[in-house]
Amino acid sequence: MKLKILFTLCCCFFLTGCWNYRELSELSISTGMSIDKEGDEYRVGMLVSNAQKIQGNSKEGESQTIVLDGKGKTILEALKNIGLTSPKELYFRHLLVVVISEDVAKEGLYDVLDYLLRDSQSRKMFYMILAHDCKAKNTLKILSPLEAFPSQSIAINIEETYRLQAIMTKVTYNSFLSTLLEEGKENYVNNVTVEGSVKKGEKEDDLKQTEPDSSIKVGTAGIFKNDKLLGFSTKDENRGINLLNNQIDQMYTIFDYHNSPISITIPKIGSDTKVKMKNKKPMIEVTIKGSGIINEVNQLINLEDPKVIKDLEKATEKELKKYTNKAIEMAQKKYQSDIFGYGSLIHKTYPKEWKKMKKNWNESEFPNLKIKVKFDIELEYKGSLKQSIKEAKHE
Repeated sequence: MKLKILFTLCCCFFLTGCWNYRELSELSISTGMSIDKEGDEYRVGMLVSNAQKIQGNSKEGESQTIVLDGKGKTILEALKNIGLTSPKELYFRHLLVVVISEDVAKEGLYDVLDYLLRDSQSRKMFYMILAHDCKAKNTLKILSPLEAFPSQSIAINIEETYRLQAIMTKVTYNSFLSTLLEEGKENYVNNVTVEGSVKKGEKEDDLKQTEPDSSIKVGTAGIFKNDKLLGFSTKDENRGINLLNNQIDQMYTIFDYHNSPISITIPKIGSDTKVKMKNKKPMIEVTIKGSGIINEVNQLINLEDPKVIKDLEKATEKELKKYTNKAIEMAQKKYQSDIFGYGSLIHKTYPKEWKKMKKNWNESEFPNLKIKVKFDIELEYKGSLKQSIKEAKHE
């Protein structure tokens, strides 16, 4: 008898299953969220996949995705109002991007961040993105001929632009929140914008053209102080930010050499940052090393001459120096926002000195911080040819 009772209890314990299990057919899988502001209310959009369309069971004319939206005084209320028009429960586990409008970001993101943190469904690994010169909702409407969902297209575009061009940076919710809570460091976040007509871009007929009428274009970065957006960087400034922050997989640069453009790709580059105290004042020293490839030469130069290569290396370093100078000028003088995290480095290296300066760090200490940047670039490869075609022809 005791054995039977024990066996029954074991079965109850091990065979209970998942208490919160849901059938896939009961859920609206959301891969993108947009947050706009209309007056005093939030306008929240959710990009939802059409499971029937993906499985091939849809009727002709049905879209593969749909954007549902709702308004509310809080984000939760806006989402609940979306639920009034959706026959299925919204499911956030597969969120790829959360796009936030400039208006919301300029007012401050504490409320938005707090809701996203408390939401138990999302994995907090989605990209944080700003909508620049457009509504956040519209970025989720533009269909891409290369990806199934607009959210997927945006996420992959950010990753590839980061990997190949050094313009973007990969900012997830987790990394944004971590930086926000760290002393002596500010955030910078990617932005996207809509090019062309939103009305045409959200129709599947636009994908049948060899040149779609609308597209999503990735931009540069929004510069933050605490939780508020201050403004946007340029491409050159963003390259400089990523160089100084050691956030580059690969980059390219183009500059004039003897009045003709030369293209250099740098697949290996990294920075090392140190802080020193001089006359009781911190000083930052950044060393950036890399190796590059000569991709494009439009003039008569001998690439087998070591003096020419050395000259090109110096010219490359000079061009990269322009990027870092622009980034430092923008951060220190224009926005007074320590997006490089030099305050955090001082905090870790000289904690006693940091206590004295942290109160006025962004306002007076950081804008006057001395930052010394040194480059060491080697051009190791010349592509498939040792000489330019013009040089070989004129030998």
